[in-house]
Amino acid sequence: MLGPGVVCDHLVVEFLLVSLVLALPSYTSPGGQPQIRAAMTSKDMLYHAQKQVGKWFYDACIPFNAANSFQFQAMTDAIASIGPGFKMPSYHQLRGKILQDIVKEVSEHCDELKLCWKETGCSIMSDGWTDTRSRTLVNFLVYCPKGTMFLKSLDLSDVPKTAEILFNVFDNVVQEVGPANIVQFITDNAANYRAVGDLLFQKYRTFYWSPCTTHCVNLMLQDLNEMHDMKSAIDQCQEVTKFIYNHAYVLSLMRKFTKGVELIRPAQTRFATNVLTVQSVVKQRTPLRQMFASEEWAAYPHAHKRNASLVVDIIFNNLFWESCVKLLKVCVPLVKVLRLADSEDRPSIGYLYEAMDKAKEAIRDNLKEKKKLYMSIWKIIDKRWTGQLHQPLHAVAYYLNPAIRFSPTFKDREVMHGLLDCINVLVEDSTEQDAVHNELDLYDSCFRNMGLPAAVRAKTTMRPDLWWNRYEFDCPNLARFAVKVLSQTCSASGCERNWSVFQHIHNKKRNRLEHKRLNDLVFVRYNMRLKQRELEKSLARKHTSQFDPINLENFDDLEPWIEEEPATIFDDEDLECFNLEVEATEGFVDEGESATAGAGAEYVGEDLPILDDEEEEEDEDEDDEDYE
Repeated sequence: MLGPGVVCDHLVVEFLLVSLVLALPSYTSPGGQPQIRAAMTSKDMLYHAQKQVGKWFYDACIPFNAANSFQFQAMTDAIASIGPGFKMPSYHQLRGKILQDIVKEVSEHCDELKLCWKETGCSIMSDGWTDTRSRTLVNFLVYCPKGTMFLKSLDLSDVPKTAEILFNVFDNVVQEVGPANIVQFITDNAANYRAVGDLLFQKYRTFYWSPCTTHCVNLMLQDLNEMHDMKSAIDQCQEVTKFIYNHAYVLSLMRKFTKGVELIRPAQTRFATNVLTVQSVVKQRTPLRQMFASEEWAAYPHAHKRNASLVVDIIFNNLFWESCVKLLKVCVPLVKVLRLADSEDRPSIGYLYEAMDKAKEAIRDNLKEKKKLYMSIWKIIDKRWTGQLHQPLHAVAYYLNPAIRFSPTFKDREVMHGLLDCINVLVEDSTEQDAVHNELDLYDSCFRNMGLPAAVRAKTTMRPDLWWNRYEFDCPNLARFAVKVLSQTCSASGCERNWSVFQHIHNKKRNRLEHKRLNDLVFVRYNMRLKQRELEKSLARKHTSQFDPINLENFDDLEPWIEEEPATIFDDEDLECFNLEVEATEGFVDEGESATAGAGAEYVGEDLPILDDEEEEEDEDEDDEDYE
């Protein structure tokens, strides 16, 4: 059994599992057939072994889902292969040599991932965060179609965040990744980051700075939700949810009438959750009205107090429901764009232009094509799109995506200007630039292989970058250029997801971790699962008849925004119908989805420590040793 100094944390369990696997092979896969020796063991002995595992879980306060770790069974096999008397690694071994060795092993796998950067290009993503000790940390991740790799984290607490200083920091990262491998550097839209992007472009002129799409769309939603009627709807929905969840009797009564379905509560970190809150309240409109008109509510001693009467008035106010419906008609199409940009399963840059067009068209159709209503909405969207989000790289990806280029909805617009600019920036050799220009006509005319029936069908059933890889024979130079562009993401939201790993490691129980060790823990935790995700994707492909492209339909399931799961990719064929049909008597998520989403929504916004109801007797002493 581990000594009393062992860190009681789910992450330490994973390091322990991996460290044991380094030396010994795994003999039994989770869920696989037991070996003869194990099968012949008595049930009492097997159960005794399982209880010992359980006792350690309970004593160390390890969450149950740690048993789902990819390394859990491998650790058990490694221990069993040695036999009784195996001495578990100590506290100091786990935080020292073992951690360093695992960092080296994970780095070797990351080196294999880096090999694809030369072929597909990559996107550097950066975002900042302030930890519990008020240190300013900046994450750097690198995206390519094979996965998002955590590169490193830097502590910039002791330097001013001016463009000149940040430029030196970011320039070192560019040199580490390799300027020739980079297609774009993605950050948020802060003025200093934008200035750094301009300085990087002036120095290299071989890649772009791009604003984070999810950040820009969030700002669009924020601007829209500041409109008077929408702000009023959000404020009233918040009043309803706050009242219900702050009164135990009312909360129990609501669960009875909604049959266990929770109301989604707004989170502090993602502005789109305001839309989800409204959506959930609209879905439960009938149960909420029945609850506040019931005898159980009448029997509630505080039913006639001012705040209770205010909520009742909101629930029975038809103007409130009309404003909620209008908000959803306007905002849900943009939430679909947000989900598209937030996905890491497929490169999404080739669909952003079309997605924004479809979102605007959906808003127009939802408002019954009344210019007086939708033009003011369009102006707000266009202000952010033109001023921040519109980039040459997005225009080129729109043109090079065969599913869109040869669709009836394709619009030439300013695409050619962005295309010429991108060829000049991303293709350094002048001879190759000329070859790319010459091959554009072959692409436009679907010359030879690109015009085959199979190639035409594959335009809407394959990822755009994979389509170019398969049908590149007649346009090899243009194909290399297209693969680099279409293999990129358009959002830095992977950085935000990585902050949850930081918060899990660097919480109030472990707030004295020095930055070097914190960086190594996150590096191992994040990148250790890259290979696992690759295996899961390959298994998923075996059960799928074809690669499914990102589609601009059926984004109505918004549950991943609540439970932080990867956004799904959809497999319908055409790129129309960004419409949202909204009726006053119907909701927008079916009941099963609402139940799942609401269950996790109450605590969105912050990764809570594993132990939040009692204090440990001893704190870790993480800052008394140098970590080399």
